[in-house]
This record gives sequence, C-alpha cells and structure tokens, in this order.
Amino acid sequence: MRKITKRAAIIATAGIIAIGSAGAAFAYWATSGTGTATASADEAKPVTATATVAQGAKLYPGAQLPLSFSFTNPNGYIVEVGAITKSDAALVISNDPGDDCTKELSKVTFVAPSDTGLTIPADGGAIATTGGKIVMGSNASNACQGASFAFSLSIATGVGS
Repeated sequence: MRKITKRAAIIATAGIIAIGSAGAAFAYWATSGTGTATASADEAKPVTATATVAQGAKLYPGAQLPLSFSFTNPNGYIVEVGAITKSDAALVISNDPGDDCTKELSKVTFVAPSDTGLTIPADGGAIATTGGKIVMGSNASNACQGASFAFSLSIATGVGS
C-alpha cells in the first residue's frame, strides 16, 4: 500500500478545487431568472401655427397675399408638418363701422400650401414661407373695404426623425 505524500495531497486537492470551480462557473452561466421593464409614453401636445401676411400688406379685389407661418412645437420630440388646411370653421370677418361684409360678398379664400416639408425642433419653433396665400376675389363687394379676415386652420403633424 502506498503512502500519500504531501505533494500528492496538494495535487489532488488542487484538482478537486479546479473541478469544483468549473462546475460552479458552469452553474452561474446556466442559470435563469425573471425581471420587468417599464416605460411611459408621452402625451402629444398640439402644434400651433399663426399665418400672417407681410407687414402692411392689404387685401383688395384680385389680391393674392403670400402667407408666412410661425409654428410652435411644445413636444419633447421633433415634429414634421404635413398638410395645412382650412378647417370647417367659418371665415371670421371683423369690419367697422357696419356689418355689411359677409363671407359671400368678400370672396376671400385661403389657398393651402402644397407641402411644407418643415421640421420643427423639440420644444421649439420655426418660421416658414410655404406657398399658402389669402386671396380676395376680383368681384369682392365694396362693403368689405376695411374689413379684417381670419380662418381656422388644421395642421397635420407627425413625429420627425
């Protein structure tokens, strides 16, 4: 029978530790578990726009005044402006001294821009000349002299890139 030497005992112990460690490492990589991930979606806020004609420009029969749009984006992400259209709301007319000018008599219309191609930065604004215009028909009534006109607009927007 052979006697176990110190050296043999150390080698055997090291081998057992190495095999045990490899088993523990394998067990670590082979385990599984569970967890959760959560996020909240932002709520889209409406983009606003104001359309104006050049300072001092006035309508008259046959006039076509180009519009400049000022947009404000209150969202925390980039917004792309699509179509700008006149909403179903009626044309608002303010005239002094009388109320003789009507929508039908004014012949004033909003001509929508074909495509804005505009991107508004997150929490920012942009100004664009878009091709839209306000037109007064050549047969507008004299009763509309001095009147002011306003339209309600709809703006189609989407998340930009």
